[in-house]
Amino acid sequence: MKRFKVFLAMLANALLLGLIVLVVVDARNPYMRFLTSTASYLYLLLLAVVGVVVVSMYIASLRR
Repeated sequence: MKRFKVFLAMLANALLLGLIVLVVVDARNPYMRFLTSTASYLYLLLLAVVGVVVVSMYIASLRR
């Protein structure tokens, strides 16, 4: 279970860094509309799901 927690934390970190890159690229070139494409919506949805799982696992570990 510990390896799974570490994997999810690293995955969340990588997704957040990717989101930062998307925001910066979108700010530099707004005509490309990086944050309004279907791929970015799926990316944000995946980030949200991974974030909820990581936070849930952290809260569960605090209750032990």
